[in-house]
Amino acid sequence: MVNVKGPLIDEDINSKICDLGNGCWTHFHFVPKIQTRQYRAPEVIMGIDYDASTDLWSFACMIFELITGDFLFNPRPGTDHKKNDDHLALFMEMLGPMPKKFAKSGNMFDHYFMQNPKNGKYYFRRIHDLRSLNLERLLIYRYFFKPNEAKIFADFLMRILKWCPGDRPTAQ
Repeated sequence: MVNVKGPLIDEDINSKICDLGNGCWTHFHFVPKIQTRQYRAPEVIMGIDYDASTDLWSFACMIFELITGDFLFNPRPGTDHKKNDDHLALFMEMLGPMPKKFAKSGNMFDHYFMQNPKNGKYYFRRIHDLRSLNLERLLIYRYFFKPNEAKIFADFLMRILKWCPGDRPTAQ
């Protein structure tokens, strides 16, 4: 039997981004919730206006899935929380705390966060056990990437997976 091997990460790979689902104009949105659940960007969950950079978030999630066979973010409901809570928690574990200015700009801020009356700080309402997750380490130890390939791939994805849509690169 002959082993067939696909391209390595550091080889040239061409891709095209296309939208086969909730496509809309950037100036006119049909619905507030877009994207496949596992590819959904934080601004959509938080009720913040979205733009074309939201598709880049989905692109990063899709590339991870294509290379590993798993979803990067696969939220699950719990006894005390819903899927959106878990989804935001997964983001925070990988990206760190959600910037307050970004979070407060969404119409869902009060649904997911609450203020501590003693110190005035805001905290995530329903999930408190967040564990930091390093994407590069995940690629090495769970998916058996070579360290240099894990670094390249993680750096690529983390440049796209930014909380604030304006901090993400453009598709161009």
